[in-house]
Amino acid sequence: IEPQKDDLIPFFKKIIDKTKANLIISTGFYNNSLVEFLKNNFSLLDNNVYIYKYNNNNIFLLTKLDFNELRFIIKKSNTLIACHGAPTHLAAAFNKKIIDIYDKSQSNFYIKWNSHFRNYKYIYRDKFNLLSTQLLDNI
Repeated sequence: IEPQKDDLIPFFKKIIDKTKANLIISTGFYNNSLVEFLKNNFSLLDNNVYIYKYNNNNIFLLTKLDFNELRFIIKKSNTLIACHGAPTHLAAAFNKKIIDIYDKSQSNFYIKWNSHFRNYKYIYRDKFNLLSTQLLDNI
């Protein structure tokens, strides 16, 4: 699902345009070129917290979160968009809306792990331009 750098911020803006809400993006513990790109385009707000202002909303980039910080963010959020993993299960435990992304070839595996989720949708991995359209349709 590797988006091009120039695709990210416009996609984030489309999410805000549709939801009229702030957007929180969290990263894994390690940086990559996309995270570095975002950090360079956002303003440092606090230790490992970056902000990008758009219209009347904010996009927050939270880097290097530990598990408890991630749990807190998910608990306070409305919707989680993630590749299937621990954050998806946290969101399910808090009954949050989930848009889960996984590879179609793994459907039989993931159905065992997500069949009990409520407020749940899944999308198959695809090229970013197709995936982003599906995400926006499902938000």
